[in-house]
Amino acid sequence: MKVVITYDNGKVDVFDDGRFTAAQPFGSNAMLANYELRFDRLGQTGLWLCIHHYDISPSAAQLDSQERTPKASRSRGWQFLLAEKEEVSHVVQIKADERELAFRVGGELVDAAKFKQMVDLCIGDASQKSKAQCAVELFGILSRMPGASVAAPEEICSRFGFGLGAYDEALALSASSPGSFGERHPGNEDGAQDEGCEWMEGLDDEVLG
Repeated sequence: MKVVITYDNGKVDVFDDGRFTAAQPFGSNAMLANYELRFDRLGQTGLWLCIHHYDISPSAAQLDSQERTPKASRSRGWQFLLAEKEEVSHVVQIKADERELAFRVGGELVDAAKFKQMVDLCIGDASQKSKAQCAVELFGILSRMPGASVAAPEEICSRFGFGLGAYDEALALSASSPGSFGERHPGNEDGAQDEGCEWMEGLDDEVLG
């Protein structure tokens, strides 16, 4: 796996397990690697990559009672700190194997996987629109769904991976583009700071002093 982290000062960190490392670090019996990018710990301890493995051992193999096929044993490997807690607030993009996993908008990290999933599901001409325009359109679509009238704005935003701060920035960017359109979320007219989406819970502690 190749993980690329880009920071707001221009620094780019690249982590590549295929470069300058042993081709088989877990031994000759390891047949399958298991990678975990722990975004669930991002707001508390930073960004961690955990790598585990599955071993085959004919002498200790257990047969599946139905398939009669030996089962490999899963072994815990190692965890690697890719971005420290104090660095997370300066991360602007995270990619793994060229796939975007997170990007920063309006001071908040957006869940890029959830955003892309909803864009693919709801917007037919997304390739002709910016991320900001897609976010605004998604908010409008989801706001008009049955039962959405009672949903809090942050709940609607969280369905496509945004927090309210990120959505407000997307709305401003979309409104400033030619032929723009936008959907204002209710509330927050007093300029109060919005909470981030649930996916990024805990990141309010990441801002450097």
